[in-house]
Amino acid sequence: MLSISKNSFIVFVIPVFNDWKSLLRLIHELDIIFFNNKSHLLLKISIIIVDDSSELECSIDFKNIFPNIAFYVIRLPVNLGHQRAISVGALYASESLKPDAVVFMDSDGEDSPNDVLLLLESYLSKPNSISIAKRTKRSESTIFIIFYYIYLKLFKLFTGTSLPYGNFSLIPLNILNNLLYDGNLWNHFAATINRSRFNIEMIATQRGQRYSGSSHMNFTSLIMHGLSAMSVYTDIIAIRLILVSSSIVFLSALSILIILYLKFFTLFNIPGWTSQIIAIFFLISLTSCGFAFSLSLFILNSRKQINFSLKRDGYQFLENLKKWNLN
Repeated sequence: MLSISKNSFIVFVIPVFNDWKSLLRLIHELDIIFFNNKSHLLLKISIIIVDDSSELECSIDFKNIFPNIAFYVIRLPVNLGHQRAISVGALYASESLKPDAVVFMDSDGEDSPNDVLLLLESYLSKPNSISIAKRTKRSESTIFIIFYYIYLKLFKLFTGTSLPYGNFSLIPLNILNNLLYDGNLWNHFAATINRSRFNIEMIATQRGQRYSGSSHMNFTSLIMHGLSAMSVYTDIIAIRLILVSSSIVFLSALSILIILYLKFFTLFNIPGWTSQIIAIFFLISLTSCGFAFSLSLFILNSRKQINFSLKRDGYQFLENLKKWNLN
């Protein structure tokens, strides 16, 4: 049975876009788990709701419905997207609330509230590790699962590593403080964690059913999501492409030498269109060399750029903040 220290302070970061009813149900389930069940009692819980510029105004009085929880609502001035909304919430949790650990989860029910207990158990046993949910079973449509599988394989091909989890995680404060210096967090939360050098404990969970409605993730957004994840590995992908280009140059040059050797130093009958084949190999080599050279310059130039950092640049998104504190 899970036992939490009475001095523990856990903050939840939950991004939301229009789906306030699902958020209300999620918080209700969290309230039951942590305050209506004494074996799982936490003395202090806060929830940061990151409103990603929703079109529907929230009319729910969270403070009166859930008196045991302190709420902080960040209203983003524009729709930044799921990943960046999470990052803004992470910044506020780290800088202003300073909890023991932060739980990141979606509001639609696909991140099950009961699985939070599994993340907490992992945190208690290994407090210096990131505890993250790994999906053993998905609940989306067959088409989505097929494309998601293709995305994972392409991710593995280009980056040399796998990304078997999403954003549902628990991160100790000391680790989160360091992650906020990584500019990649602004593009893809899970991929930044994946590439970090921190210990990661993966917890086997099943993806829950949505409370209502359907996913906003369509084919276009899935592609954007995949490209955002790969952007965290831009340098690795570039190096791999340079190696592929170099291999093409080598094989093309070798093919040209073999053809020339057969023509001038053997009695092998060379067809009349051999010169055209040599020209094609030469163009392939020239193109590959140019591609590799351009990528090399891109990598060198990117190393001197000052990237976006939440620790330095993220405070502008915290201007519109509403606090609902405990009495």
